[in-house]
Amino acid sequence: MGTPTSHPETIKARLRIRHGSLLAFEKAAKLKANSVKDVLRGRRSAPTERAISKELRQPLHVLFPARYRAPKVERHESTKVDNNSSSAVVHRLNARAG
Repeated sequence: MGTPTSHPETIKARLRIRHGSLLAFEKAAKLKANSVKDVLRGRRSAPTERAISKELRQPLHVLFPARYRAPKVERHESTKVDNNSSSAVVHRLNARAG
């Protein structure tokens, strides 16, 4: 659905497009009344945040970056060490040329 954004007005608009109103979304998701407004104003509510995330198909860290961190991506770095003297010579030559 394009570039995700975490602006509260965009989140509200996307929920209204899908459900007609925030109250209709809250009823469909079995949330307390005004819980979406409270979350978008800065109050924390894990169940409401998860429901919004699920409905908009966006991770929590995208919708609420101030509250959630992006999951760390495992990188498999090589542990191979190159002790070849020719690579050291090439490196020094490149350094002199620059």
